Amino acid sequence: MSTFVLYLHFLLNLFILAAANTPPYTPTDLILLNCGTSSIATTLDGRNWMDDDLNSLSRNNLANISLAATATEQHPSVPQVPYLTARIIRSQFFYSFPVSPGKKFLRLYFYPASYTGGFNKTESFFTVTANNYTLLSNFSAFLAVSAEKPPVAYLVKEFIVNIVQDNYFLNVIFLPSSNSYAFVNGIEVVSTPDNLYMGAHDRNNNPLKFVNNLNSFFEEFDENKTAFETLYRLNVGGNDVSVTDDTGMFREWSRDDNFLSGGDEGNPLRNDTMIVEYTSQTPNYTAPAIVYTTARAMGMYSDKFNLTWIFSVDSGYLYLLRLHFCEMMPYLINSPNQRVFTIFINNRTAEQVADVILWTGGSEIPIFRDFVVFVPNPTGGRPAKQDLFLALHPAKEANPVYLDAILNGIEIFKLNSSDGSLAGTNHELVLDPTSPAPNPGSNKKKSGGRWGILFAVIGGVVGGVAVVLILLGFLIFRRRRGMKDRDYNSRIERPGMNDVVWRLKFALQLQEAAENDEGGGRLPFSSLFITHETTTEDDTNDEFSESSAAAEAAF
Repeated sequence: MSTFVLYLHFLLNLFILAAANTPPYTPTDLILLNCGTSSIATTLDGRNWMDDDLNSLSRNNLANISLAATATEQHPSVPQVPYLTARIIRSQFFYSFPVSPGKKFLRLYFYPASYTGGFNKTESFFTVTANNYTLLSNFSAFLAVSAEKPPVAYLVKEFIVNIVQDNYFLNVIFLPSSNSYAFVNGIEVVSTPDNLYMGAHDRNNNPLKFVNNLNSFFEEFDENKTAFETLYRLNVGGNDVSVTDDTGMFREWSRDDNFLSGGDEGNPLRNDTMIVEYTSQTPNYTAPAIVYTTARAMGMYSDKFNLTWIFSVDSGYLYLLRLHFCEMMPYLINSPNQRVFTIFINNRTAEQVADVILWTGGSEIPIFRDFVVFVPNPTGGRPAKQDLFLALHPAKEANPVYLDAILNGIEIFKLNSSDGSLAGTNHELVLDPTSPAPNPGSNKKKSGGRWGILFAVIGGVVGGVAVVLILLGFLIFRRRRGMKDRDYNSRIERPGMNDVVWRLKFALQLQEAAENDEGGGRLPFSSLFITHETTTEDDTNDEFSESSAAAEAAF
């Protein structure tokens, strides 16, 4: 088994904006990596992507582990950066990013195309882990893209991982499935405000509600044991919001049109003249102002239907739904009990009486409400794709002035299971008749800018010969048998420039000496590297009486 470890050290990577355009939040860590290329590239939005060029440190066995490749096809909708090039991975492969403690967005960019060297897009299946969490398992980007509606040619998988104190590294590991290969086009790491998604909730004014059992509050997230996958982020009633129009975290907000269900889709609202009044409960980095200046309401005949959205999710997991609200028509809605409605999640009442003015104290003031819901496995216990329903309906029993409902934004996150997994099932293959079919019998190969300084230490193990690899003197890998969770780093100090250069030369000399050695004095592979094992979640009962217990077990 060949194993490749790549250590990336960004000493300085700053995102600079003019003072007038400074967003509400400036991330402490910002890394943009354009995989499989040898030069820095700038995207149309002005962001600089670093390269992961390995040529300066290439060894004879490098091609047996990883190689840079170029897509042999380029769909017109696909941006060149970071999707035109990819790193093809044939064996276990590490990216290790030095970061500060705290929550990080980790975004993985995939363009499932065929790549130079004979790599077929239908033959790629792989697992991705980050620190103690399994993000993807036996994942096929090709299948994921083929299931998207409307059709897309590429995708971004976004996760939130907490870096604990005294652990200054985010380790992203790619492991191809048997007789397959892994690939990645781009990697992005962005810090988030600590309390944005995992912060404490005010039980009196803004509690974290558990939809499966509204008689009890959901326990606060244990940030040291919790990771999220972002599934949906929607600007309800409005247009797409680009990453550069976010509040500094480069989140992309999509239209909600494709998720609406039913014959009546309500009325989109827009108020371009309002000034959003953020509060300490809803800071200005929570969501961009454009999310709160657009919305979807119900309009006429609202008592005859539900305003409904449907989302595809994996069964057997807990989900966090964050709903964004703002009364944006002060001349119409400016007092309590004017617009009151009920919120339903998965056919359960999540909020009996929702009155945005009562929550905020006035119009043009944004607020959000968080709900956790458990989606059990279907009858038979096997994980599967399920529909998650969100619906609004006027609360007639409250006798409001208007029978209406309103919603400005939706964010949906998957929470990891008790074994640290976020991995879901692959979608079933959906192919156009003209699309190429998988070829099981194929014998093809399977498996910024001026402020950024990139260093890499490269090591490989080929033909059963293990090589001692030192990652700049402060990464120590070891194998712990019988344990699922592994601590990759502990109490690590960042090196100075002289240390980086000296240890880089030393590691290369050590590897060269090991390659010339014919068998004596080398450490075995198992003592140098560790692999991340995944387990499947226990089956859960679909009955409501047991859903709460099942949810707690999954979490």
